Amino acid sequence: MRDEIKTVDQLEHLILEDLKIYAPSSKSDIHLRIGVEIHEKKVKRSIDKLVDEEKIIKTGQKRGTKYELSDKYQ
Repeated sequence: MRDEIKTVDQLEHLILEDLKIYAPSSKSDIHLRIGVEIHEKKVKRSIDKLVDEEKIIKTGQKRGTKYELSDKYQ
């Protein structure tokens, strides 16, 4: 399935599903679980978009940054 990811929506769905189970998580942990074959920058852009849309919450700074689902999305 992972090598069939073709759209941003599919990637965002994977990130949200991952965070339902493993929140709070770092960007690198999310990336490892959803598939290292997906380019890291693509994962970062999708996570940033989900933060902007308030679907996930970003806490911490730099290497201590963690992500989890927002109350609006749950």
